[in-house]
Amino acid sequence: MMTKTQRRKSVLIAKDVLKQIRFLNVQQGKYLYFNRLGIMKDKNSVGESLQSLLPELLKQKECTVCGLGACFLSHVKLYNKFDIDSGILYSKEVNSDQMFPVLVKSLGPRNMALIESAFETSDRSSNFRVTRVEADILAAVRFGRKHRDCSKRLRAIMLNVIKNDGEFTVKPTVADINNSRCFS
Repeated sequence: MMTKTQRRKSVLIAKDVLKQIRFLNVQQGKYLYFNRLGIMKDKNSVGESLQSLLPELLKQKECTVCGLGACFLSHVKLYNKFDIDSGILYSKEVNSDQMFPVLVKSLGPRNMALIESAFETSDRSSNFRVTRVEADILAAVRFGRKHRDCSKRLRAIMLNVIKNDGEFTVKPTVADINNSRCFS
């Protein structure tokens, strides 16, 4: 169950993703990848807040993201809670181990699992160590598959989050329920 604070932050993040989406290269299979490191290396930015580099990265369309990667960028933009380390400079990416602990505080693990499953159009709940009802995951995947274009899919997911007070919600169909079972 999401707290009121998580719901509020989730809506703010979703609204910000919608504002930033035109500056992002949205793809499946990437969390957050910086296409070039010039901006970061020029600033010798180890220890610097990622927030301070976002305007230039977005302006130059230097970020490739998945659904949660876009949420993470918006979280950083809004709450400034992430510093760049040498690993990010070397790999040119923020991986799930770095991103999830920061993002889970705003979105919650179940919401992250549903958003990720809808965006990637496959079950991603095991990444979040949540007890799940498979019908919910199947419904999220079905929702994601309605939108072939990744940017349009991300937009639809964020609009769903806003509409449902911060929580990604899709009602399972009878087929989803019949094809699933509950487990943890």
